[in-house]
Amino acid sequence: MMTHVEQGWLPLRKYNYFTWSHVTIHKPFDHLFRQGGAKELPIEQLIQERWAYPVWPRGGGALDYYHVDGQKVEFPQLAGVTLPDLKPCPYCEWKGIERHMTIHIEGTHSKDLMPFRMAEALAKANQRPAEAAPVAVPGTGPSGKEYVLPFICGVCGAGFNGHMPLAKHYKKEHTNANNNN
Repeated sequence: MMTHVEQGWLPLRKYNYFTWSHVTIHKPFDHLFRQGGAKELPIEQLIQERWAYPVWPRGGGALDYYHVDGQKVEFPQLAGVTLPDLKPCPYCEWKGIERHMTIHIEGTHSKDLMPFRMAEALAKANQRPAEAAPVAVPGTGPSGKEYVLPFICGVCGAGFNGHMPLAKHYKKEHTNANNNN
């Protein structure tokens, strides 16, 4: 317990103790929720842990709030609170807060990030000194002038102004699921 206290955890002794096990290690707050302690958690933690949002799939594909032993966990401190919007993942239907987006993309879509990393490496390799004139890549900017597209597809050579458009292009045009290329 002292290790957790040193890490910033606050012991809530009025909700009794529980034993760490192979089950509780993955859901350490479920014991607190069973004892009615959900009201003790700060709103910021509820947002960070995603307990404030209906994101757990239930029967029929509908989203629902967090449950423990089949019972929805109620957080009275959320009454009247405006929660930050969940942002959609550019690669799938998942939605999350900014803090979790990077973790989700790196962990779930590492294959989708390969063209971005390749483009980033090519852009670094092709960087010119500041005094050199920039190389114009075919493309029309908002003012009607040619401009540099620093993110280049490693497969077909198409240029993009950011890593996300490049990743979307790669997914749409060059993945086996879509084209059998």
